[in-house]
Amino acid sequence: VPEGLPMAVTMALAFATTQMLKDNNLVRVMASCETMGAATTICSDKTGTMTENKMTVVKFQICTIDGDRDSDSGKFELKMATLLSDGIAINSTAFNTPDGWIGSKTEVALLNFSASVLHQPNYQSQRENTRVIQRVPFSSERKYMTTAVEAFSPEGRPIGRLFLKGASEIALSKCNRVMGKDGAIEELQEDDIKHMHECISEYANESLRTIGLAYKDIVDTELFSQVSSDPESLEQQTDFVWLGVVGIEDPLREGVQDAVTKCQKAGIMVRMVTGDNLQTAKAIARKANILDSNGLAMEGSDFRKLNDDQYRKLIPKLQVLARSSPLDKQILVRKLKQYGEIVAVTGDGTNDGPALKAAHVGFSMGIAGTEVAKEASAIVLMDDNFTSIV
Repeated sequence: VPEGLPMAVTMALAFATTQMLKDNNLVRVMASCETMGAATTICSDKTGTMTENKMTVVKFQICTIDGDRDSDSGKFELKMATLLSDGIAINSTAFNTPDGWIGSKTEVALLNFSASVLHQPNYQSQRENTRVIQRVPFSSERKYMTTAVEAFSPEGRPIGRLFLKGASEIALSKCNRVMGKDGAIEELQEDDIKHMHECISEYANESLRTIGLAYKDIVDTELFSQVSSDPESLEQQTDFVWLGVVGIEDPLREGVQDAVTKCQKAGIMVRMVTGDNLQTAKAIARKANILDSNGLAMEGSDFRKLNDDQYRKLIPKLQVLARSSPLDKQILVRKLKQYGEIVAVTGDGTNDGPALKAAHVGFSMGIAGTEVAKEASAIVLMDDNFTSIV
């Protein structure tokens, strides 16, 4: 090897990194500039990368009452409005500061919904006046969050109350009762469940993220003390009362369709990997020109059950992986590498670390990304925008 060659290559790559910074790509590993030029597939997150991550509740079906962002809360009976706003305020960790909101964008959308539609803007006092006993935080594997608090029955007796929010179909599967529009609690019938699934599908087809809300009162002191002391016991609770579902809009970023089309023209396959439900993911993937008539969309729970032959047959056609866990993303990256693809991956969470490391080139998010994701990545997207990759 001529002694000047390593030096020349390093200089060329160093020049490339300064040029890439102008396109909002902060290069952490120099060689990734060259690898990225050879990429054949990009596995991209949806929220924040393809979409703007500006979430707003635009539709809801609460206690069998349908409404949208301009609805009047007068249609909610006081008990319902209180339960809903308490659940949203207490079963949440987002908070407002003089510089803006901090925390999950989904929780911020729900807190804004509570303030505008339920007229409960003071979420801080709701949190201060409630004693939280136990909390199971949201995780990408579990897809829901539960908080146990001390409450009082209508007769003034101390009881335990659990609030649950999360992926709508998972929240619904934990419910066996529903609160009606008059505030009365009834058993969930087959027809009710069918109607709710139709509502969730309708929202998902409009590319809305659907979040289910539920609660449960525990009168049995022994059971409540068990739930209070053991997060696993709280996680396993069922027989909740379904309060309703909200549809949250997260609009596509400008220029994403053109960026995806450019990739496809250059022979790069773009795949969307998201925690959203299948219909929402498919609706957004179609809008972004990712999913076509020959493409395949599937859920993480089905994907991880496949055997090697099925992986080999299905992965080349896979364009959307919905309800995916970090492990699914890692499996997808490993398999694509095995089939000779040069793989780029985007990720922002701590749990995306393994997939970012496993890929040939990992892109982390400069704005929404965690330190762990940035450390595991080769390039940091300064504006969190898919278009900057292109």
